[in-house]
Amino acid sequence: MATQLPTQQDILDSLQDDHECYLKLINRLNDEEQQTPFTPEGWSVKDFLSHMSYYKAATRMLIVAYTHDQPLPPVMLSGDEGNEEAREMDKG
Repeated sequence: MATQLPTQQDILDSLQDDHECYLKLINRLNDEEQQTPFTPEGWSVKDFLSHMSYYKAATRMLIVAYTHDQPLPPVMLSGDEGNEEAREMDKG
């Protein structure tokens, strides 16, 4: 039996659910809690959310381009370079 691929609406619903969870987390924590490191590498919730926002934006651009038959966006930086770019974007 073949696995059924998700529809565009399934993907949109999933992204919307994820976004709602993301907003709940942001609104639940105060500034100090968002900036307190919690990983062995020293990442804070703010760092983690910045990282996730960066890659969510990249994913969104790719999905929009693909579903609208547009040229694909440039490849996003990964690893430490991507994290640094995400931090710089948050400052702006």
